[in-house]
Amino acid sequence: MVVHNPNNWHWVDKNCLPWAKEYFATQLPKLELSNNQFKITNVNVTGDCDVSNRKGKVICIYDMILEITLQSEETTGTLKVKEFIHDEQEYEYEYSNFGSTKALVQSQIVPEIQKILWQFQDDLVKSQEEDLQLKNVAHE
Repeated sequence: MVVHNPNNWHWVDKNCLPWAKEYFATQLPKLELSNNQFKITNVNVTGDCDVSNRKGKVICIYDMILEITLQSEETTGTLKVKEFIHDEQEYEYEYSNFGSTKALVQSQIVPEIQKILWQFQDDLVKSQEEDLQLKNVAHE
């Protein structure tokens, strides 16, 4: 009898960047931003996003850059999360082309976007857990 990866002890890795791109492209535009004064029209995600299983534990490691395009009647600007990293909850933002609406974006829109960013890690692990934790099946 042979058991592959008994007790999920050995490393199993999965590239989850495509999942992350879909997640943010779906979740962020759903936000109601500043009484619908702004809407998210595009989300670009680059970097690395991996989920791993080691010694029976599912862990995730990611280091991504998010570029979020926000549009209002007055302007179209880009909010860039420069280092969206798995072990941080305070992010550095770069604001481009918001003009007089920058203060509004900082005070009202960024906190709403942060809620999605903070939820990402839990959602990522839950969505990938089943694929990574192998059931020990005896092969003859």
